[in-house]
Amino acid sequence: MLRRITDESGVRWDIARGHESYGAMVILFCECRGSRVMKSYIYADNAMDADAEIDGLSDQDLLDRLAEAQPALDPPG
Repeated sequence: MLRRITDESGVRWDIARGHESYGAMVILFCECRGSRVMKSYIYADNAMDADAEIDGLSDQDLLDRLAEAQPALDPPG
């Protein structure tokens, strides 16, 4: 976990760096008391650059990205 934020409805999210199988970097939003995992793409050449970009985002920037994020996991079924 790199960061933790709380959204407008009081849900807490852990923030981590991840990557897709083809190398794209993502910000992962993992619900602390649930099972939702959301992702938002970032443009970074490597893990260190991605971590620095995440560290440089304000909490509001992260909340904005969360609002536009896509599910990171396909729903079962």
